[in-house]
Amino acid sequence: MISIKKFTAVAAAAVFSFGLFAQTAQVKKSTEPVSKTNVATAGLFGNDVDDFTNVNYWSNVAPKQYFAYFGMGSDFGYENRDPITTYNLGFAKQLKKFYWGVYFAGNLGKNTTTKETVGGNTTKENKTEASEFQFNNTFGFGNVGLGFDFYYRDRGSTRAENNTTTNDKLNLAFKAGLKEYKVKKTKIIPFAKLSFDIDGVKTKNATTVDNRFWTLGLEAGADIPVGKDKNVEQTASVGLGMNLKKPADSDVKKSNFVIVIPVGYKAVVKASNALSLGFSANLESKLDFGKVGDASEFNFDLTPSVAAGVTYATKKNIDLNAGIKFAVPKFTYVKDENTSTATWDGNDASLGFNSGFAIKPTKNICIDCSYEILAHIFGNNTDTNLTEGNYNFWNTVNKVLVHNIGFEVSVKF
Repeated sequence: MISIKKFTAVAAAAVFSFGLFAQTAQVKKSTEPVSKTNVATAGLFGNDVDDFTNVNYWSNVAPKQYFAYFGMGSDFGYENRDPITTYNLGFAKQLKKFYWGVYFAGNLGKNTTTKETVGGNTTKENKTEASEFQFNNTFGFGNVGLGFDFYYRDRGSTRAENNTTTNDKLNLAFKAGLKEYKVKKTKIIPFAKLSFDIDGVKTKNATTVDNRFWTLGLEAGADIPVGKDKNVEQTASVGLGMNLKKPADSDVKKSNFVIVIPVGYKAVVKASNALSLGFSANLESKLDFGKVGDASEFNFDLTPSVAAGVTYATKKNIDLNAGIKFAVPKFTYVKDENTSTATWDGNDASLGFNSGFAIKPTKNICIDCSYEILAHIFGNNTDTNLTEGNYNFWNTVNKVLVHNIGFEVSVKF
């Protein structure tokens, strides 16, 4: 008879082997909490904010009493659009052998109601709603982490007499991960995620027109620690995934089947007690099989990127952070029933600079700050954007030194 332990191990291995990595294909932005240290160092370094709802790394937070996090920003959500004011709130607590982490990010919404009154009677009432928020719940026990994510965005649905237009996006996801799992002598850190997404516009008046699409995604991946040098932390990552996108209206003959295969490598070198350097390289392959009616189309994208980051801990309890990411030109291949086109454009190459700092007045408090001096001076290449010639000296000093600062606060006791 197969023991429960062996059955669980086989099931976990099966999920990992056949899991599907759909996050990159399905969304443009992540709504997982991301620290400003992580952003400033191009994803090479982070802190408790990056871990407290992560199904693999939740145990790194290890609060004796609780962990709390607060921030406000304007960059949020699954889609590229105008910035909005968002609130970021997080809380985690260790309840004996049970860990719980919860995260909310979003705005407070906007609701407008217009009433038309004729002869003392309300004859028409129109409502417009708009909101966007994300809610994450993570539970950890033993070697296991489980998570549930909920995301919703209303782009401005309207409700009027005999006419309702719903324009929104809903995403539900369930995640599972292990702190570690041994495959013979190799340690891996696997995760799997199942998601459902429905997005688009539905109009109801005399008739109903449903232009929404639903997407079912299943993803899995793993980090694999490599190397044995105690001063060099090396990690390889691999994933495999797919999603299926179909119209909500079965009369619409259009669908997409997407496969994504990301691989990556990351190395962090502890050069001294104060200085750490990081490097990463990533390659994502995406295959998109589309169909409209009886016509088929195939798209293949190959997207590489490399990044480097540095963090330096001063003696004044301030960490200085910087990072640079190089977007390597991607390769694209498109084929339909009549033509095929392969494209590689060297002009797509660009550099992205980030910088910031973290103030730690006590061991329990971290004020994590963004300070984009490098991005403003260099832009997307290695040439400065400073004004030359007979211009005001102080204008140049202002551009070099004066930049907006964003901050987030986390506490752990």
